[in-house]
Amino acid sequence: MAGLLCWVVVLGLIVVAVVDGASIAMTTVTLDDAARTAGIEAIDSVRSTSDGNTTPQVAVQLAYDAATASLAGHGGGEIDAATFVVHTDGSVSFTATRRAPTLLLGRLGPTRDWAEIDVEMNANRPIF
Repeated sequence: MAGLLCWVVVLGLIVVAVVDGASIAMTTVTLDDAARTAGIEAIDSVRSTSDGNTTPQVAVQLAYDAATASLAGHGGGEIDAATFVVHTDGSVSFTATRRAPTLLLGRLGPTRDWAEIDVEMNANRPIF
C-alpha cells in the first residue's frame, strides 16, 4: 500500500511539473508575440507624433503609453519604463514581463523566479 501511495505522489509531481512547464512555455511564446505587437503600436505612435508639434519627451511618453495599452490588451504584463527607448531611427526597445500561471513552480521559493517571464523586444517597422 505504501508503495502504491509513493507512485501516486511521484506521478502527481510529474504531472504538475509538465503542466507548469507547458504554462511557462506558453507564457513565453504569447508574451513575445504581445511584446512585438506592443512595439509596433509604439512605433506607430512615434510616427504619428513626428509632425514637429510634439516634443521628444511627449512623443516617448505617448509611445510608452501605446505599448503598455497594447500589452494590457494582449494578455497583460508590464513594460519596464527604465528599459523603454525610442531610437533615432524610430525603432523602439524595451523589456516586457509577465508572470506565468503555475500550479506549483511559481509558488515555491527556489522556483518562484521560473514563472517570471522577461522578453527583450527590439521593434522596427519597415517603411513601405
